[in-house]
Amino acid sequence: MNWVTAFDEIYPEAPASDAEIAELVASIVQPLSAEEILQINQSQRHMPGALPFVLNGSGTFYLFDLGQAPVDGEYPIVGVAAGNQSWKSCFPIADSLEAACRGTIDIDDMRIADHYA
Repeated sequence: MNWVTAFDEIYPEAPASDAEIAELVASIVQPLSAEEILQINQSQRHMPGALPFVLNGSGTFYLFDLGQAPVDGEYPIVGVAAGNQSWKSCFPIADSLEAACRGTIDIDDMRIADHYA
């Protein structure tokens, strides 16, 4: 079997050229700053200084706690149920984003354990 021919038959479009890629990159809007995100963030009414960045599939947010001073440029990570966003109902996840990404934890288990603690 000639794999090049098979690939060309399955994907007949030519790959993007360098010029097309450059045009796409130039057309992408700059990401929002933390301040801009905070301005449009609905949770600010209930949790001022919280910046949500992930919503898991079970309704729990990961948030940066911008109310705390950063340590080595990293803000603490907290979690909160999407339907009960308040500082009283949040729970600590990790001291930094890097630490939050290590291991395999179920933040819903953490939320439930914190609720009954």
